[in-house]
Amino acid sequence: MNILQDFTTKEFWRNGNHKRFIIVHHTASNPKTTLARIVAYFKIPDDKSVHYVVGKDGKMVQMVRDQDRAWHCGRSQWKEYQNLNHWSIGIEVLSDGYQYTDAQREAVIELCAFLCQTYCISIDNILRHADIALPKGRKWDIGPKFFDKYGSWKGFQDAVLEKIKKLKF
Repeated sequence: MNILQDFTTKEFWRNGNHKRFIIVHHTASNPKTTLARIVAYFKIPDDKSVHYVVGKDGKMVQMVRDQDRAWHCGRSQWKEYQNLNHWSIGIEVLSDGYQYTDAQREAVIELCAFLCQTYCISIDNILRHADIALPKGRKWDIGPKFFDKYGSWKGFQDAVLEKIKKLKF
C-alpha cells in the first residue's frame, strides 16, 4: 500500500485520537477536481481536516497522523460515543457523491483493512458519515453509489474482512 504523507495541515489535535472507528466520507467535489486540489483545500485553516484522502486513481494522501484527532465528523454520535472526531480515523474519497472508480473502492478497502488490523478496529465500526452525523439526515455521504458494487454497506464491510483474510500486513 503506497500512501503519500503530507502532514502540513495545522488543523488537528495532537495525540487526541482513540481509534475505535473508521468514518468514510466523500468530498462533494466537482467531478473535475484533482487530488492535488482537494489536498490543498484541506490545508486551508478553517477547522476541517481528515486523516486520508483517496484520489480517483486510488492514490492516497495521509494528511493527519492516525494518533492525532482530525476534524472530519462535525456534530456526531454513534451508540454511546459522542463527537466521533475523538474516536475515529477519517477517510475522504474524492467524488461528487455519484461517481467513483474501482481504483478508489479498492484503495479504501485496502486502507480500511490495514487500519482495522493495525488498531484492532471491528469491521462493524467502519461507518459512513451519514451514520454518525447529528442531527440525523444532515449528511448523506459516502452515498450508495460508492458501495452499490457490494450490494450494501454491509457488503462493503464484508469485502474489507475478505481483504484482511487475504493479506498479511
